[in-house]
Amino acid sequence: EEKITLYKRKEGDQRDLGELSEFDKLKLEIENDPKVNLQVPKKLSKNLDPIVKATKFPETVNHPKKDGIWDFTKRYNYGGIAVSVSDNVLPRTLRIIDTLVKALKARGHTFSFVHDRSYVVISGIEIALRFREKHKRVEYVSDYGWKRSKLESLGLLTLITGEYSSKKEWNETKTIFLEKKLSQIIAYLEITAKEELKWNIERDKREKERKEKEEIERQKAEIRGLEVKKLKALIARSRQWNEVQKLRKFLTYL
Repeated sequence: EEKITLYKRKEGDQRDLGELSEFDKLKLEIENDPKVNLQVPKKLSKNLDPIVKATKFPETVNHPKKDGIWDFTKRYNYGGIAVSVSDNVLPRTLRIIDTLVKALKARGHTFSFVHDRSYVVISGIEIALRFREKHKRVEYVSDYGWKRSKLESLGLLTLITGEYSSKKEWNETKTIFLEKKLSQIIAYLEITAKEELKWNIERDKREKERKEKEEIERQKAEIRGLEVKKLKALIARSRQWNEVQKLRKFLTYL
């Protein structure tokens, strides 16, 4: 049965929806998902999501330590989103996190945490999430006449998704804020998880095939080893038989 998906076209959008990329189609699906609310509120709700509450009050989160050290291989289902921002930017950051977390949960995704690291879990794939504030370096002259530099807040946010080689930064500008990029961010996270899951399945398949080939080769080597052993035993018995025949011939002359 063919599935037909209808998208609500925004005013002024003249795109041919039949020729949209997978990313754009998923972005539209998220924007039209009745379970998802992408509108960032002007005020933070008093009934805070546990993740938002833990983000606002990180001192309330205590993940276990082993020998005084956090085990970053462990994961816990409670914690806050990693944030590094000034007090001035924190309220808006929390409102964005509140909206993003609720939207991701509405899409069926979960979260995991350890110490100061936070992850969204999509189809079993972990993707790191971290917010930080953008700064610029400005130079100034100290009271002693020395040239110095310092970081000055721009009041703009960056959301960092992923880690290491898969890291991606979502930067705000003075005209485009993260509030307007939430559907893009969620679409990117879901496609990234889908691609990584596919890669993992293919990797596991290749690994299984490799092990099966190794097992076949091991069995062949074992069979060859047994055949060589039998052959050597047969040759030894043949030589023994020949020696017995020589001995019998010798005894007939006595």
